[in-house]
Amino acid sequence: MEKQTSLITLIGLTLMFACVTAMSQVRRDISGSYDVRGTGADECATPYEGELKITKHGEVYEFYWLVGGVQYQGIGLVDGNNVAVG
Repeated sequence: MEKQTSLITLIGLTLMFACVTAMSQVRRDISGSYDVRGTGADECATPYEGELKITKHGEVYEFYWLVGGVQYQGIGLVDGNNVAVG
């Protein structure tokens, strides 16, 4: 059950970053360290807190989440005002 909750949390985080919009059309460097908080997409809406580190590598970004002691990573692209991470 804990592994399923972690997967749901990762999916929620990915969807959150897929919907990020910038204030202008200018490409912004989103690299940095962030605190993350929210509720999971599971039926209990389990709250979570963690850290996110984004590192730029050319035109792509590496995303490293640490949530509930579990580390996740993904690769993301900026497209206009949107960020997509998988």
